Amino acid sequence: MALALWVIASCLWYYAYWWFVPVTPPTFLLTFLVIPAPFLVHRVISMSRRATGQPKLQRLFGFIERLIAVLLVAGLSVLGLSRLITGWYAQPRVFSMQDVPQKQVAIVFGAGLMRDGSLTPELSDRVATAANLYFAGKAAKLLMSGDNRFVNYNEPEAMRKYALRLGVPDGAIVLDYAGRRTYDTCYRARDIFEARDVILVTQQYHLPRALYTCNALGVNAIGIPAERGRYPHLYGNLREFPATLSALWEVHISHPLPILGKPEPIFLHAYVPSGLQDYVKEYFSRLEP
Repeated sequence: MALALWVIASCLWYYAYWWFVPVTPPTFLLTFLVIPAPFLVHRVISMSRRATGQPKLQRLFGFIERLIAVLLVAGLSVLGLSRLITGWYAQPRVFSMQDVPQKQVAIVFGAGLMRDGSLTPELSDRVATAANLYFAGKAAKLLMSGDNRFVNYNEPEAMRKYALRLGVPDGAIVLDYAGRRTYDTCYRARDIFEARDVILVTQQYHLPRALYTCNALGVNAIGIPAERGRYPHLYGNLREFPATLSALWEVHISHPLPILGKPEPIFLHAYVPSGLQDYVKEYFSRLEP
């Protein structure tokens, strides 16, 4: 029974990855084992404890079984706490389309492509929501950030083409080809594109982590949920638990460096030498009565 449940859970988990992202052999092995493995180990130890007739081995297996149960409960508690922290932080920073303040830049996070290269339903909703922000005058530029590590997988370009079909002018679209993760997108928005005051466009389940990450990295961010269609959010919500814990670790402890490069400011800033700035300030102060 345990083996049958393990195989079923593994197939469902693998199917979710196969449909939404390119799957390499290492990814296949990881996704095939990550969910059902703890259940399988627990069941094997439980059956072994019952099968053995030696009291010492029964006590040993019983201790291991209880230890696994404690670790599972502790792990789930930590995962849940991280979601509570980011959810509480994000709550006052989420706005509707009508109430969202005007910003210069809206960041659209990638959400995968289908096998034929078209946008997933989640990603098409994000791009459409960002387009509405532009048409409403809420954002002057749309920074579309996604994955382009494979030759035949180009999220930003697919997002751009969809936005063009919606009527967004090409001059209002900026592409980030190295936004492989939420952390990378926020980091590069700050250091490469010099965007410091932005609107984040993504689904409701992803907004808490995105808002917490961007603000923790020094990007003043508010968010708007891209909830236009009806599709299951079970996979996204489950994925957010380990992803949120990983985000807290990265922004507060490990501080990994994403792919960087030469700065490409979305808005060009005029350079004024500091000495000239002081001279101008002093000149205008003399004009004051």
